[in-house]
Amino acid sequence: MGQAPHQDQERARVWWLIAPLLLTGAAVTGVIVLSMLGRPPAQVPVPAPAADRLFEYAEFRVSEALHDMGEPVPTWALTRPPTREAVALGRSLIHTGKAPGAAADAPRQSPYFTCIDCHNVTREDPVLAESNPAARLSYLARRNGALLQGSTFYGMYNKTGWYNGYWKKKYGSLVDQAQHDLRAAVQVCAQYCSQGRRFTDDELDGVIAYLWHRQYRVGELSLNEDGFRQLAAAFDRAAPDPAAAAVIRSGYLQVTPQTKGEPPADLEKGYGLDGDPKRGRLVFDLSCLHCHSGAPDAPAPSFADARAAAKRIIGDIGQRNEDNLYMILRNGTAQHRAYMPEFMTERLSDQQIADLRRYLAELAAGGGTHGDDAPGTGPAFTPTNPLDRAVTAVFESKCVMCHDHAPRGPAAGIGYLTDLPRLARSPLVEPTGGASTLASVIQNKTMPLQRWSGIAGPTGMSEADRRTILDWIAQRAPELAKPSP
Repeated sequence: MGQAPHQDQERARVWWLIAPLLLTGAAVTGVIVLSMLGRPPAQVPVPAPAADRLFEYAEFRVSEALHDMGEPVPTWALTRPPTREAVALGRSLIHTGKAPGAAADAPRQSPYFTCIDCHNVTREDPVLAESNPAARLSYLARRNGALLQGSTFYGMYNKTGWYNGYWKKKYGSLVDQAQHDLRAAVQVCAQYCSQGRRFTDDELDGVIAYLWHRQYRVGELSLNEDGFRQLAAAFDRAAPDPAAAAVIRSGYLQVTPQTKGEPPADLEKGYGLDGDPKRGRLVFDLSCLHCHSGAPDAPAPSFADARAAAKRIIGDIGQRNEDNLYMILRNGTAQHRAYMPEFMTERLSDQQIADLRRYLAELAAGGGTHGDDAPGTGPAFTPTNPLDRAVTAVFESKCVMCHDHAPRGPAAGIGYLTDLPRLARSPLVEPTGGASTLASVIQNKTMPLQRWSGIAGPTGMSEADRRTILDWIAQRAPELAKPSP
């Protein structure tokens, strides 16, 4: 009970949990889940009527479920659901470093970083009870995510500890309280990790409110069928149940493991592992280019000319200095102003560094063209066709606040909307069973989700906007999806 299921079992479980909703015609959930999971696995029955009860509980917030099962509310946690305004404040601070509506020239909480430079706000791991860097990279690649040094904010509210492992060794008594108090942990990150100021009380309340909003739901937990049935029975009884609380806890990691890696003794030889350039390109695109994109607000030097950057990095591979690939990934740079944090082994493995080195070596030598649809590669797409320009304007004004290129929004697993050739090749746009997923949700007006109004930005979409997107899908997407000659 409470064990992480095999991938096929996981797909079956999620399908089983959402099947009642699909059958009752909840279009947006059905379309999005089907686009991610495909058809339901063969020979997986949908139990009835138990499935209805389990689905009802699948959307329970984990913190509230634990409290219902008798666990006390932590002293740092919220005692009631936050207001929409508090969540909006926290989201704005985490994404921009400023309060909503702040002037363009208003100072940020940190002049060097925003929280999302190092932390995702979306789910990163296919199995919440495991920390597997290879599985995480594949999961993020399928969702246009970013591979970052910091733990995701998604589910952080549900953890029982922070600044554990190496970070305790690095920061010492500075994190004594932060190890067991999320508010204190946020302040340590604000002041020391991001080299900024501490949050005010109101700002801190907003950040905690946003983290509450981004917490796990019961249906996401890494449990087997028996575990979910035990929870359903406990929720039906509506009485404290320590055993059920333990099942909930078993469905995700209580603390995020943090183990510091070391550079290899011989930098020229590296870790002695064979690198895979295709996986290495994923690391480069999803991790390196997140900060080294060349964008005006990027916190690190530009790698926009990827081949030139690769030549510099590979040319310096044997030099034991701060710019060496191994040294900078394992040790980071000096923690002063705009610096680069180190990657823990759970975030970037030795094998993934070997993969990255292999890709950079091939790129520096004139190759490195692995995976034409990998994100963040090649020249940026500049729309010249009138319909391309029109749909880009709609995406930029109505969609990218949630679906941008570097998982910064609540639904950013579907990103890169303004990279039209990449979007055109996406399964979301390619017709499935006669209609594309994107066309369906736009035509049925199930997207944008109105529940994000005021949190994720303006969500109103006119009939003209919808017609522009539908025309682009029908007329331009097939042309842009064709391979380059």
